[in-house]
Amino acid sequence: MMSVIVSETYLTEIGKIKISATPTAVVKIEYIEEYVNVDNGNNLTNLAAFQINDYLLGKKVPFTFPYEVKGTEFQKQVWKAISEIPYGETRTYKEIAEKVGKKCTRAVGSACRANPLPILIPCHRVIKSDGGLGEYNGGANIKKKLLMIEGAIKI
Repeated sequence: MMSVIVSETYLTEIGKIKISATPTAVVKIEYIEEYVNVDNGNNLTNLAAFQINDYLLGKKVPFTFPYEVKGTEFQKQVWKAISEIPYGETRTYKEIAEKVGKKCTRAVGSACRANPLPILIPCHRVIKSDGGLGEYNGGANIKKKLLMIEGAIKI
């Protein structure tokens, strides 16, 4: 039996995000251009939005909402390694690849692009070996803002 997924769009410090959840877990966070109120969300989408908003305001708070992530075993390994990067720090695509036992940094980049829960799984903390920011689902400006909020980079 499939769980019903509801979604809500929220305006945040970095733009509009759409949060989707089942009755028991947040399953997707997306950066969006248009405000589209699909289902009015639920308690979990509201809790996630509240905690993400606190994070975006510079409050170092833990994310306590339940979430569920679906992906390949490799993607899950990469997302777990990325989730272990401490707040305010960065790691390179190469460091993440080595941590999961792979040599290909492009595969790590692909797993980052497939991340269904940006901010929660902080792919923005993964940068290029030369110090460049690299790509990000929300765009380079949002990645830069998130790293600045955490104090990982200066203006």
